[in-house]
Amino acid sequence: MPSLQYSKIKITNAHKSSGFTLLEILLAIGITAMIGISTYTLLSQTLRTRDHLSDQTERLRDFQLAATVIQNDLRQISSRVIRDQFGDHQSTIIVGEYNINGFLEFTRNGVSNPLKLKKSNFQRISYKIEDEALIRLTWNVLDQASDTEPREQTLLEGIIESEVKVWDKENNEWLTQWPRESQNNPTVADKAILPDGISMEIITDNGQVYRWVEQL
Repeated sequence: MPSLQYSKIKITNAHKSSGFTLLEILLAIGITAMIGISTYTLLSQTLRTRDHLSDQTERLRDFQLAATVIQNDLRQISSRVIRDQFGDHQSTIIVGEYNINGFLEFTRNGVSNPLKLKKSNFQRISYKIEDEALIRLTWNVLDQASDTEPREQTLLEGIIESEVKVWDKENNEWLTQWPRESQNNPTVADKAILPDGISMEIITDNGQVYRWVEQL
């Protein structure tokens, strides 16, 4: 009887599996971190740019609104003299050290009255700079009582300086003070005299200069 012979069969795995090395893992982590940092930096820059543009857009809108108000005021300057809280006549326009309410004060005409209320079409206006803001003051009445207080409206922020000059055609020169310094004991008629032109300039905290010039 023939003897049985058993052959030994060795089974091997044709696809031997191997894990990631430590170097490969560290490299993958580094690449992921670099991508994350780049993404964060890009997102941060995008958000800063968006905020900057938003601030610039808002500031431009505020300036456009303020410019419209200022231009309308200067174009409507009137020769109407007023009485102050002490009953004294005040010039129709005051520029320089005579003005206690700001750097420019005047009477304007053409005040809108959409509700057709019984009130004057004239209004007393003043401009001043306070805490780096351009503020517009208005009085409800021209001839003021002792308790008359103005209404304040902030037109622009970030204003650090202003300059107002008026054109004196008689002497062919720009003046930084009105009424003229040469007027001693002016009459009411003298106080109603308007200069021939006006220039108003404001300077912002970033160095921008805005100027309005109107013929009176």
